[in-house]
Amino acid sequence: MEEEIIKLYQSGMSMRKIEKLCNRSRDTVSKILKKNNIHIRYQNETSKIYKCDESFFENIDSEIKAYWLGFLMADGFIESKRQNGAQKFGVTLNIKDKEHIVKFNNHLKSTYKIKIYKGSGYNPDGLFAKLLITSQKMVDDLKRHGIVENKTKIAKFPTTIPQQYIKDFIRGYFDGDGSIYFDNQTKKYRISILGTKDFLEGIVKAFDIQNNIYVEKDDIYVLRCNTLKDINTVLYKMYNNSTIFLDRKYNRYLDSLKEMPAYSNNSLSTISRVNLINKNAIIPTGIN
Repeated sequence: MEEEIIKLYQSGMSMRKIEKLCNRSRDTVSKILKKNNIHIRYQNETSKIYKCDESFFENIDSEIKAYWLGFLMADGFIESKRQNGAQKFGVTLNIKDKEHIVKFNNHLKSTYKIKIYKGSGYNPDGLFAKLLITSQKMVDDLKRHGIVENKTKIAKFPTTIPQQYIKDFIRGYFDGDGSIYFDNQTKKYRISILGTKDFLEGIVKAFDIQNNIYVEKDDIYVLRCNTLKDINTVLYKMYNNSTIFLDRKYNRYLDSLKEMPAYSNNSLSTISRVNLINKNAIIPTGIN
């Protein structure tokens, strides 16, 4: 058993995993390693087992970087700084969106593992996919762009994103905290986006739409797009010439194109809409 524990640890496995795999306490595992003169890794050393492009968020100079920054602004998190070791950031999604986390991991050129776990609290039977990355450099860059610890009620619209990538940033945020839905009462499609008042005002300004922002609860607000003009404007600006998005929301967008007429020149023409829909024959109707 000692040889197996040593082999597993030297291969990069953490003591926590070895505890569970070998059914031994942390203290026992540690004593075995020390007895055999095996160097015990600190947290920052352990994190170096996995690699990624730590300069990814240094400068937001592409559609891909802007999109993922927006997505993390909505659904990402930064863990509080510990006494020792680098900070971590990550994202957790329902298992149905696991492939989206795979996309993110690939764009980061990351070797970090995506973990699947069972939920708790309000959804104890749900399955979730989680990516957690240790990098003080990346956390510092995210903070510089406005993504901080416990950001839900204090997030502000960033000023570090070049104008040409604002729409991609908003699309990423929308894929985390936005919805395209069919209103059964009015028989029309609607758009809603959750966030802080400051952040939603940034979207209103960027897309030049009506400021229909309302209090949802506590310090959380909702931006509602109800007019045909605003809905077309938001969808067109977010999705026109885009190459990355949450697939099921993009499919919902394509679904909405069949129902909503185009509005002025600031939206897809009827021909463009038909071509876009025909290129995507399978259009699921699920949304969240």
